[in-house]
Amino acid sequence: MITLRQLGEALGDSLEPLSPESYSASEIGGVHISELADPTDYLDGGELLLTTGLLMASGQLSPGPYVQRLKDHGVAALGLGLGPSLREVPTALLEACQKYELDLVLIPEQAAFQEVTRRFWSLSMAGSSEGISGLVGTQTALARAAIRPDAGLAVLKALAQALGGWAAYLSDENGRDLVWPETAQGYLPTLRAEAQRLSRNAAPSAATFQLQNHPAVLYPIHLGAKVHGVLGIGPGRRLTPADRQVLLTVTVLLTLRARNHEQQVQTHATLAAAVAKLVVNGHLEAARLLAADAGLRDIPARVAILGVRGAPTELSPAELGCILETLPACDQLHFTQALAAGAPYFGTDDAAYYVLDESLLTASATTDGADTSPNTSPPSAGSTPLGGAGITAILATGCDASNVAEKFATLAADLVHVPAGRVHLLAASPQARADAWVLTLSSYQRADLLGAVTGYLRCRGVWDQAARHLGVHRNTLRYRIQLAQSLLEVDLDDPDAAAHLWLALARHRDSV
Repeated sequence: MITLRQLGEALGDSLEPLSPESYSASEIGGVHISELADPTDYLDGGELLLTTGLLMASGQLSPGPYVQRLKDHGVAALGLGLGPSLREVPTALLEACQKYELDLVLIPEQAAFQEVTRRFWSLSMAGSSEGISGLVGTQTALARAAIRPDAGLAVLKALAQALGGWAAYLSDENGRDLVWPETAQGYLPTLRAEAQRLSRNAAPSAATFQLQNHPAVLYPIHLGAKVHGVLGIGPGRRLTPADRQVLLTVTVLLTLRARNHEQQVQTHATLAAAVAKLVVNGHLEAARLLAADAGLRDIPARVAILGVRGAPTELSPAELGCILETLPACDQLHFTQALAAGAPYFGTDDAAYYVLDESLLTASATTDGADTSPNTSPPSAGSTPLGGAGITAILATGCDASNVAEKFATLAADLVHVPAGRVHLLAASPQARADAWVLTLSSYQRADLLGAVTGYLRCRGVWDQAARHLGVHRNTLRYRIQLAQSLLEVDLDDPDAAAHLWLALARHRDSV
């Protein structure tokens, strides 16, 4: 924009300040010439209006109402051309301009109105050329920033530098908020609060507010009906039309970034669903190959299968985990950790099924009601109240990833019949429980519990014979057996438990 001061300096003797005594910094959007008593119908506002004062000289126009009309319409300044109509400035006109704070300048008798108009457009064209050059440079910088690995922060930096202030992006994509420069980090809490207020509107749009006595603007980044994030700026000056073009470019770049993120999420979900389906249908090797090619987590040897019905579709896996962790009987199961770690899952018309890494799900690998660590008591099989009303879940733990098809079929069938608002821990088969006991014994590091139990069962519970067989003191063996029974929560003298455990020990020996 051209200011009255710039125009006056460019015109020299062809323009003189009068009210006030020196030119102001008022911005001029155009120059218009009119002798009408009310020219406002032909004005947009922001003009320097030039007149010879013909109607004032003849007494047909009162300066007070005339100046008030111009001011109310947003005229930036009034230029009075001295000459045939008026040889000097009428006192009433000067007083009216001072009263309504309208800049008044004089065009001397020897100067032409055309010179004022020509010089204004000359300055405007020069400014436009500089603005276009600067805009092209800024757009080029933004384009280069957009293809960098750290595109988000690079675009914000280019924008902040172009505006002479700061820029921030508040992400709604479970990513970190971005801000440049680092000194603007302190603005983030206020920006988040304002962004939350903005998101409550039915149709969020740009909003301006004061931030530490300086204007700040928030622009929601839309993709369809969803808001993916909010762009915040604190310009160091008044925004120009070129600045607004830059902002439009940045919002387009951020929208494309959000679209790419959404496509990546959808692609990841599709591949993860395929991996989960392969696992639960017994195709472990194919699942692992697909997971490796897609950059997904490898499928661990032991998994847990989670079936869920009635969960709102907008819940993220991590949010679902938070709900499940409110269960009193499941306070040792880390659903949030296991679900948020990229657990593959797929959905049907009324349910979703997750393949969880059991080592992430449990503090120390709980499997089918059997604790596989010395420090954790497992939740018992059965039903427990669920914090999320209307949500139903079944959890099957202790699954061998190479053979979960049968257990998944049972879980899916039972999920239909479990009452809403409850989670059900799928009961383990005796064989699965025994395999879990062996895993617990073999993973204990402080003593050879696996060897102690094997020797004890081989000698049918005869202490002296078992101790001699193992080459340990009788009291040492007694201590280890008591510890093993505590960890497994089972009586090794129980014939049924001992039989299943002995067979599981045999399977373990065959597999190593």
